[in-house]
Amino acid sequence: MVYRITASIWEQKSIKALKSSKGFWVGMKKFFMILTVFFAHRIDMAFDINWLMTGTLYFWIGNELISIMENYARMNMNFPEPFKKWIDGLKGKVEGN
Repeated sequence: MVYRITASIWEQKSIKALKSSKGFWVGMKKFFMILTVFFAHRIDMAFDINWLMTGTLYFWIGNELISIMENYARMNMNFPEPFKKWIDGLKGKVEGN
């Protein structure tokens, strides 16, 4: 939800129109996120384990937080200093430094 709001604000600031086809694919992504959590829960129940659904949830929450931070960066909003250091560290790992 927050991702969609920040993406919409960024698109309006960058003078890009919202497209229904993009909204459709964002909705499909959310549907598959819920579906993966559902299947992870079912696997947890089938094998009597407790960690697969939790790991899936943490993965998707992290994914959404990164998307929200990307949208904030596109809008030239300020980040707290710890986030800036963390993002710079991630950039260095991706670039191979």
